[in-house]
Amino acid sequence: MENLQNHNKGIERFYEKRNMQKFTPFSNGTEYMSWQSHNCDQCIKYESESKTPDTAGCKLAFYIDLACVSDGTIPIDIANQIGITNNNISSKCNLIQLA
Repeated sequence: MENLQNHNKGIERFYEKRNMQKFTPFSNGTEYMSWQSHNCDQCIKYESESKTPDTAGCKLAFYIDLACVSDGTIPIDIANQIGITNNNISSKCNLIQLA
């Protein structure tokens, strides 16, 4: 439990250091998995090995994956790139590139 708390504090510092506003794209893990299977898993840019947003094949997917294992939030500018309607994330990513 302590490791998770330390991890979440690190995520908080990451956002604070970059002065990022946060957005909660999914209300639970099932929504996350469904969205990812309809978007990231279909996109040619998706990879899950990167350690920083700058080295990620898709910066949007990097932050969504990070949210899944942390506090569930992504930067608001990333959410806007994906697409937000009525304070909900769009069901289809605006930047998806199908093979």
